[in-house]
Amino acid sequence: MALHSALPLAALCVLLPWSTTHGAIDFAQAAQIARTANPGRPLIGIKQRQRDGEWWYATSNINLVNTLTYTLDIDAATGLILGEESEEILPPEDLESAAVLARLPLLQVDFAQALALANQSTGRTEADVFRIDLESEFFMLFYQVRYTDGARRIVDAITGRVHADDDEASLDNAIDAAVMQTRIASAQAMAGSAWVVFDASAFLVGDGIATSVLLLNPVNGRVRQVDALGAQANMFSYTPIGGLAEDVAVLRANLGGVVFGPADFLAHVRRAFPDALVASVELDSRERNGTVRTRWSTTLLTSDGQSIEYSTDATQPIGDGVPLVQLASPRLTGDLDGDGSVGSGDLAQLMLSFGEEYPPHDLDGDGTVGGSDLAFILRHWTAASAE
Repeated sequence: MALHSALPLAALCVLLPWSTTHGAIDFAQAAQIARTANPGRPLIGIKQRQRDGEWWYATSNINLVNTLTYTLDIDAATGLILGEESEEILPPEDLESAAVLARLPLLQVDFAQALALANQSTGRTEADVFRIDLESEFFMLFYQVRYTDGARRIVDAITGRVHADDDEASLDNAIDAAVMQTRIASAQAMAGSAWVVFDASAFLVGDGIATSVLLLNPVNGRVRQVDALGAQANMFSYTPIGGLAEDVAVLRANLGGVVFGPADFLAHVRRAFPDALVASVELDSRERNGTVRTRWSTTLLTSDGQSIEYSTDATQPIGDGVPLVQLASPRLTGDLDGDGSVGSGDLAQLMLSFGEEYPPHDLDGDGTVGGSDLAFILRHWTAASAE
């Protein structure tokens, strides 16, 4: 999620490890260069990238009418602008960037400050950072700082508070299961009976509990998102793209086999894990070794403070299927199919987009899925995850 990643601001890029220094300029200087070159256009992202042994920054600004993104490539050794281009902001990314623009007047923390706060929280340095983005979700304006080892920190752009990685359940994002159940029911009522809940997540903000619920239309595959915070509720619909589109397509094909919904699942979770808090709930389908498995899953914060993932078969009555319990952990870099490992499934995913411009599979960030991305998968090959 992205916090549950339904609406990515920019193309995913993953970089190879680097040395402790890469060039003469740092993130703050790259930010200043981008702002000078794009006056009146808010800066929303900075990445460190590498090609043929050379390091550079890729910066992204958007115009105030939310129609264009302006990208600069800046030489990390000299600060010179190597290239620039503009690109139209298309749905559903326009929803996310519009939310950023709407909350921009509230901004109190700049890129450099957010980076320093995140590094202090993680014990890392700027050389460990591969990107930082200004985003808006859960009625928040925040920076998401991502590191080369997969770690992330969320820095509130108004208060400067640093939140834990949202891939795990914590006191920042976990709520009572009964409250989550109520929020999902409210989202379902708002969206309508034709829509099926498949994802829900929570985040604790200064004003209370914010939730985001995703529903899909089995007929046309569109997604409806319902965000709520107190008396505020926003709903919008869009056609999914990228990884979300792939997930929705597989789930649509297997919805007919699902025998219970989120309310029954959460009631079961409350019985199985008394006093646990829930960070997210998800229904998904995955094919492994020719077998499709459709599961309800949740990320929990147990009563003793442990973050775990719990899932059960959605195609059998509750109690009949074999549940899976495992420690929650961020997705591995290169884990394209989300099964907790880098292996044959990820290789198959990558080969489907080989030679194309498909950001989720462009692991080295060079703009195209190619041989270096294949090499990345092979270098990070891991043992099969538990089934």
